Amino acid sequence: MTAIGKKRIVWSLVILAVACGLSLLVLDDYYARSKPREQHPEVDQIYAHVAGFSPKATVYLTSKELSAFYLLLVMSIVSVLIVGALNQNWKVFRN
Repeated sequence: MTAIGKKRIVWSLVILAVACGLSLLVLDDYYARSKPREQHPEVDQIYAHVAGFSPKATVYLTSKELSAFYLLLVMSIVSVLIVGALNQNWKVFRN
């Protein structure tokens, strides 16, 4: 694989990690502002989640909403770990 191909792969993963991280922040803020502060079992909002930046709030989400949040979190972390591992071998980011 050429050096340019390696750089493209690593930079694509960096962009993915940043996009997932920013989406995670936006989603967390959205949940803090718009989701109920008490459980609503009739609409499956039973999963507690601490959301928000300055005023932390416990909100209740559906399983799909909570899964979307954790999927973004995992994708962001895994992307950063893969970038670190690839950079160890390929030395795309020099010191």
